[in-house]
Amino acid sequence: MADPVRDPRLTPARPDLAAKHLEGKVTAAQFAEGIEFEVFDPIAPVRREPSHDAALDTEALKGERVVIYDRDAEGWAWGQLKTDGYAVSYTHLRA
Repeated sequence: MADPVRDPRLTPARPDLAAKHLEGKVTAAQFAEGIEFEVFDPIAPVRREPSHDAALDTEALKGERVVIYDRDAEGWAWGQLKTDGYAVSYTHLRA
């Protein structure tokens, strides 16, 4: 299936993983239901890659909801801000 061009900042899809609601719409090795979390810290950096040195895409504020689709052993989570659907990126789960 050929994927239509999608804005990666708005579409929770990577070659290895995509949001379950995109199944049949995008190509990915696996699909996952997201788990909703609430931002605890006053400001949580949202980065392009899972690294504290990666480019900053935006910041999530305390109380904002984020849907997480993937987590790694170092505490980085790949997800999407729920408020506006923007920022499909990485944040550290301690936030």
